[in-house]
Order: sequence, then C-alpha cells, then structure tokens
Amino acid sequence: MEELLSEPVDVLATFQERVVTPRRFRWQGRVLTVKTLNLTYRVKNGGATYRYFSVSAPGGTYLLRFDPIDLSWLLESVYPED
Repeated sequence: MEELLSEPVDVLATFQERVVTPRRFRWQGRVLTVKTLNLTYRVKNGGATYRYFSVSAPGGTYLLRFDPIDLSWLLESVYPED
C-alpha cells in the first residue's frame, strides 16, 4: 500500500547535460542508494515546474520531487516492498 509523505529529504544527484538523476537519498536516518530509475516526468503547478522521479531502492519504490527553483527535494510517497 502506498504511504503518502511529502517529507523534505537530502538527495545526492548528478546533473549532466540538463539531465538530473538522483543517486542516493537520506530518509529516516538511513542513506538509500537508488538501484533503478523507473520513471521521470514533469508537472506544472502555477508558475512552478516540478520534476518527479520514481526510483527503486532498498525497502521499496519511492517517488521523489525536485524543485529546480530552490533546488529542494521532497519524498512524496513510498511503496514498501512486500
């Protein structure tokens, strides 16, 4: 079952040729390494455009949101492994 969060997280990401790729993130005191980048998409909300990343990491699948204006990240939701 999906767990909705919208929690700020620290993310280590690479930025190459205008492509953002999350590599690791810190959540609940643990550093999780991204195993697979499953999906990326953009969503416009008013004047802001957010980038979303569905990633697989230990414990499940995570949805990260990146705000390119203030360079902040949110963990929007988690789909825990069964």
